[in-house]
Amino acid sequence: MRRSAIICFTLVFIIGLSFTACGGGSSTGTTPATPTITISPANLSLNFGQFVQLTPTMTDANGVQVFTPTPVYASSSPNVQVTAAGFVCAGTWNSLTTPTVCTPDPTFTSVPSATITVTAGTLSATVPVAVHNRISRVTLTSSGACVSQNLTQQFTAHAFDANNVDITASAGTFSFSSSDSTIATIDAATGIATSKLPGSATISSAINGVFSLPATFIACPPSSIALTPTTVTSASGASQQLTPVVTDTAGNVITGLALTYSSSQPIVASSSSAGLVSTVSAGSTGIVASCSPPTCNGGAAASFAVFSNLVPVTVSGSSSSTVYVTGATANSIVPIDTTTNTVGTAIAIAQVNSVQPTINSMLFNPAGDTAYLGTDQGLIPLNASTNVTGTVVATPGKVLAVSPDGKKVVVADQTATPPKTYVVDATTSTFVTLGISTVSSAASFSADSLKLYLVSKTSATLAVYSAVVPFQTITLSAPANDVTMLTQGSLAYLAGGTANTITARATCNNSVLANPVIVGATPLLIGSTFDSTHVLGVDTNNIYDVTVSNIALPANSACPVTATNALTTKAFPSAIATPKQLIITSGGTRAFVTNNTSNVMAYSTATATTSAIPLLNGGTSTTTGGATLDGLQLYVGALGRNDVHRIDLTTNTDAQQIAVSLKDVNGATVSPDFVAVRPK
Repeated sequence: MRRSAIICFTLVFIIGLSFTACGGGSSTGTTPATPTITISPANLSLNFGQFVQLTPTMTDANGVQVFTPTPVYASSSPNVQVTAAGFVCAGTWNSLTTPTVCTPDPTFTSVPSATITVTAGTLSATVPVAVHNRISRVTLTSSGACVSQNLTQQFTAHAFDANNVDITASAGTFSFSSSDSTIATIDAATGIATSKLPGSATISSAINGVFSLPATFIACPPSSIALTPTTVTSASGASQQLTPVVTDTAGNVITGLALTYSSSQPIVASSSSAGLVSTVSAGSTGIVASCSPPTCNGGAAASFAVFSNLVPVTVSGSSSSTVYVTGATANSIVPIDTTTNTVGTAIAIAQVNSVQPTINSMLFNPAGDTAYLGTDQGLIPLNASTNVTGTVVATPGKVLAVSPDGKKVVVADQTATPPKTYVVDATTSTFVTLGISTVSSAASFSADSLKLYLVSKTSATLAVYSAVVPFQTITLSAPANDVTMLTQGSLAYLAGGTANTITARATCNNSVLANPVIVGATPLLIGSTFDSTHVLGVDTNNIYDVTVSNIALPANSACPVTATNALTTKAFPSAIATPKQLIITSGGTRAFVTNNTSNVMAYSTATATTSAIPLLNGGTSTTTGGATLDGLQLYVGALGRNDVHRIDLTTNTDAQQIAVSLKDVNGATVSPDFVAVRPK
């Protein structure tokens, strides 16, 4: 077999240094790369009497250092001296062979400049030197306007001496840097910044070790996110790609954003991070895309989310589920299969530290895989797939809300002194205690799970919690009894905030929208439909239907939104002294109110009419409940015979009374205070 030849050769440079290169497999050999010389620093800005050493480096065309040259240095000015070792003095050295003192020339009549030339064999490089009075401060300016993607903004630096004289012309070359290159890159020498992704970054400039105060660069935020198609209707098991078009506040298109897609009922349909919608089961859900910090519209100054239009998704068919029933002092949870409407095996509620927990609430996460029981002993999670309760979290109180992504659970200990409000991490079972000294009565998360609103029936305060901005409280004109955030994400509605109103706030900056909706009495309960077109408020006599339309950002602005709110007021067939729960169906066409009477109050958003559905067989009042995702069945707990009533929503009748046997630790009968339909 023929062997490849190995060829070695030696290059000798004029300065007397050499390196050897070898190659093989070719009769022509390998041509070495042409060497170059670079000097660090590449330019100098020196105060009078200051000195700096230059460092030369020899590299090949691939940037690999091949040897260290022996350079020769020369200065173009006698007022700027350089030694054989490359020490540059902004003045004159006491000795060029053993320099120790650099002295500025007292006869200077003008600020000098010079050029240092570094020669190594046939190669050379130059270093400009600016000599000046000592720099006291550096300022940085720009136009200040936001910059659209891939466009640029010039930052200009100025240097001043101790007498506040602008010495920029003699100071030399400034260096520039950006705090976040994903938002803005900047040419280190010219100060030209290029916009990348929405958000804010800080730009700094420096010269001779003196830094400017940072200046803010703003990459134009989204003004709108338009999703197409605008509606999706299909059977389960299908998919549909949503396409976003993002426009910034300057009217230019933004690409490459890390959008967040959220579904109000992920068990009906969910979306991937790329906007691919997958339908799962019968029902309705709303899907929105948002540019949410910190992954989008982040940086030092930006802190709010921008939401798209909501895409209603309707999945045809019928659904089956499980209804979970328990009572305040019950020692078990009873499941009911909605296919057969029969009671299953009871799930034991274990004691905590030898104490049977007293239950005050039960709420499912949107995915339907976990129910959370609020108790006086802590938060108890229930795995709905295995019907096994998990580790108790030491946050006693009532469950107020679960975030759309299922990662956060809000618990309020309304009986503690002072009251406490917790945000529990559902993944780690850890929690934070919010700085709220008043009773938290209700809570609601934004669609992207980024922001949480909390209100109190006893205090005129709105508390705002977020993982990306500081916790804050906002003083209201009057207490708010309840709060709901639209699935679309841009607006929150308060049952109160001012007396006898439903008030709306923009979630981007928490500002109140003009013209609150005036109602007959401050609602006690409030909720919104999946498609964000209706906000429903309930008092003891009426249901208030606020039709929401024209949600829009003002021109050339990302915040706040505006909306049109139109009110329809309808009286219930009879007064209800105690509205207990407002239940809105998945499709948003029906709403039901459990209360202290033997009737479930009903409302149709399509016809704007109210009705009453009477309980049969001795039901005296209703407790809590829920509707199946397909909108065909409503299950509510009822006092009197302590059973669960299945209401057929196609006929609006109490079709079945399901007996449940709930007991306390002493064997006494317990009423079905808490009824929850698993989203499935």
